[in-house]
Amino acid sequence: MTRILVLQPYAFSEPAIASPRPAFEPAIELTYRPVGGAWSAAGGYVDAALEDLAVFEAGRHAGEEGFDAVCVDALDDGGANALRSMLALPVLATGKTVALHALTLGGRFALIAGTRERAVRAAAAQRQWGIERHCAALRTAEPSAPHALRATLWECLDQGAEVLCFDSGALSTAARKIAPDFPLAILDPVEVTVRLAQALVAVSLTHSRTASPAPLVSKLAVIEAMAKQATARASPFGIS
Repeated sequence: MTRILVLQPYAFSEPAIASPRPAFEPAIELTYRPVGGAWSAAGGYVDAALEDLAVFEAGRHAGEEGFDAVCVDALDDGGANALRSMLALPVLATGKTVALHALTLGGRFALIAGTRERAVRAAAAQRQWGIERHCAALRTAEPSAPHALRATLWECLDQGAEVLCFDSGALSTAARKIAPDFPLAILDPVEVTVRLAQALVAVSLTHSRTASPAPLVSKLAVIEAMAKQATARASPFGIS
C-alpha cells in the first residue's frame, strides 16, 4: 500500500479546480487535504506567496503521519520546494510534473489554464525550469464552456502541440468528455502526479538532498505563525 498526501490549495475558494478526483486502485491510498486560505486562483503572485506558506505548514508533518509521498496540486514548485527541504520522501507538484512528463510523450506541449492569472504563473514557472521553448501554446479556458474549450483544444493542435496539459482535473475531465477521440494525449495533473509518486516510492527514490538541502535553522515556529496569519481558516487535518 502506497500512502500519498494530496495538498489542494484551492479546495475552499475554488472547488472546481480541485475536482473531480481520479480513481485509483486499492494499492494507492490517497488523503486529500484542503489547504485553507483566503486567496483565489486568480490572485497572482501575492496569493502565490501565501499559498506556499500554507502548503508548507499543511504538509510538513507528512513523514510523521506515515505518508510515503506528497503531491501538491499547484502550478509551480514554491510550497513543494520548501517541503522537500524538510521531508525525506518524494514531494511532487502537479504543474512541473505534467509539463516534464509531457516531454516524454512528445516534443512540444500546450498548457490550458483556468484563468489568465494562472497562465501567467505557469509561464513564469516554465521560464524558471528552462522548458518554455517546449511549450507550443499557453491558453485559458473554462470547463463549464465546452464549445470554447473544444476550440481551444484545436487551436493548441494548430500551434504545434503534441501533448495537452491542464492546470486542473476539472479542465482535463471536461476535455476528455467533449473530445474523446482528440489526437493528442490529455494529461490530468493529479492523476499523472500520483502515478509518478507511486513509481518513485516503488523504486525507493526521493529528491536529491544536494538539490534540496535541509535548513541550518528550521524556523518552524516562525513559519507556523506566518502560515496561520496567511490563512483565513484552519485546514482540516485530512479528508480520505
